[in-house]
Amino acid sequence: MHYPLTLLYGIFITPLTGNNTLGFFVGLALVFGVAFLLYEIHLCIPLLRFAGILDPS
Repeated sequence: MHYPLTLLYGIFITPLTGNNTLGFFVGLALVFGVAFLLYEIHLCIPLLRFAGILDPS
């Protein structure tokens, strides 16, 4: 999942940041934040729980 997020970041956010260090940390937060959000969403959808493999309850 991180690859498409990285591409979107590179297209839309990178041109707006003038500082490489700031851009790196903003990108890191964006990619990890969105990936975590999508992970939490997938836990709420029963079809995506892989038949209880990831959810022991």
